[in-house]
Amino acid sequence: MESVTPASPSSEVKGLWFTVGRRYVLENFGQAALDACIAHMGPEHGIILAEALPSMWYPEETLRSTLRALDDVLAKGVPSEYLRIIEEASLLGINHFFRALLRLVAPGTMLRKIPTMWSIMRRGTARPTVDVHGAHAVVHYTDFPYFDDAHYRLLTKAAIQSLMRLCGDHQARVDLGDFTSDSLTVDVRWG
Repeated sequence: MESVTPASPSSEVKGLWFTVGRRYVLENFGQAALDACIAHMGPEHGIILAEALPSMWYPEETLRSTLRALDDVLAKGVPSEYLRIIEEASLLGINHFFRALLRLVAPGTMLRKIPTMWSIMRRGTARPTVDVHGAHAVVHYTDFPYFDDAHYRLLTKAAIQSLMRLCGDHQARVDLGDFTSDSLTVDVRWG
């Protein structure tokens, strides 16, 4: 997948991204696959995947490196396989209490929580907005200079699909819309 480097590092992510990713790879692909992902990321970013703490903040570039490694090493460049891996890892990242809570929340209500979830997991200028009308929502991401990278667009799709599955709607449609280097629109339909 194509990758473009943003002009400046304007975002940080919680270490939870990396601890969940590490656990997912170990449980589903084994230690050799994790070692291969860490090596693929290089010394600067690989050490974070290997040793990250859930509550620490890490550079967005490390998440970008992790996403590339998952695609290259595990998915072998197959977009549908990458999407599956990211969706499964996203499901793993939601703890059991939150999963139970999600099963009680309607999809529209859950989607309205995306800005709050974003602010818990990321630091930077980007802020998503959500417009919900009936069984349809449009999620807008702006001021996030990583959407030229297909990995981030698919990460976004997989994360929203995971939320919809946890709300009980396995047939929800999550379609990526227009994007620029720092914005993305996602169309979600359910019910």
